[in-house]
Amino acid sequence: MKILSQGSELLKGIPKEILDLAPTTPLIDIKDISTAKSPATSIFVASELEPLQIVEHILDQSISSVLQMNKKYFLEDLKMLARLKQDSEGYFKNYAGHLFPDTAEKIILEFGHANEKEQLRAKILEFAQKTKSQSVVESTQAIFEELYMNAILDAPKEALKRNQKMNHYDQGVKATFCLVRSDLQLAISCSDPYGSLDCQKFLKRLREIYQKGAGQVINLKKEGGAGIGCSLMWENSASIILGVIPNKKTVVTCVIPLGLSNRQRAEVKKSLHLVEL
Repeated sequence: MKILSQGSELLKGIPKEILDLAPTTPLIDIKDISTAKSPATSIFVASELEPLQIVEHILDQSISSVLQMNKKYFLEDLKMLARLKQDSEGYFKNYAGHLFPDTAEKIILEFGHANEKEQLRAKILEFAQKTKSQSVVESTQAIFEELYMNAILDAPKEALKRNQKMNHYDQGVKATFCLVRSDLQLAISCSDPYGSLDCQKFLKRLREIYQKGAGQVINLKKEGGAGIGCSLMWENSASIILGVIPNKKTVVTCVIPLGLSNRQRAEVKKSLHLVEL
């Protein structure tokens, strides 16, 4: 694993425990990422990228992880990503619990039918309310709505298009929500047993959202998702992790920063990470 950046200033102050896992390589030009060794196991650190730039760099530069520096959360984010890069399989087994293993607060909720939505929402919002932040509760609800819809409706539909005939939910296989809360962040993961997420297709539609605007993209798409839901999840969180084992499992995680005013949360720089086994 390597930690790459646009300049050495961003790499100052990284603790030894991280450096022992990841040698650092300061880069001046982001285009140099395309020549970096093992980009799939590298973390690119930035500080001033807009969401469209992040999506374009991941699509065009063949990198899988862009971490923006939000000072209060940076070291925790680095530790999270170090775990993710060193043991990606652990992410698909333990979800957000793998990213934040030392958290005091954690819940795991399984589901497999549309009629479980209200009960799930109530338990998830109860967990979020422990942060005592209404904006965090609202962001958690917005993220939940999209993750739930993707898992219970979109994933089986997309799998059917790929000739996966079995409806796993009818066979008793469950999807899972996992929420963890540290002192600094709340993470919400959702897994489904289909592995039908196409990360490249997803990112291309997300790029359309930022290039053309949500309204225009909705009008252009006659079928399938338009990426609106994912842009909404990103707006309500600081980081999104898209994980997929094709035809087996998808795990999406959103990380919400805590302890911020609404104005401060609006200024948080976004990060995006892909995990494909």
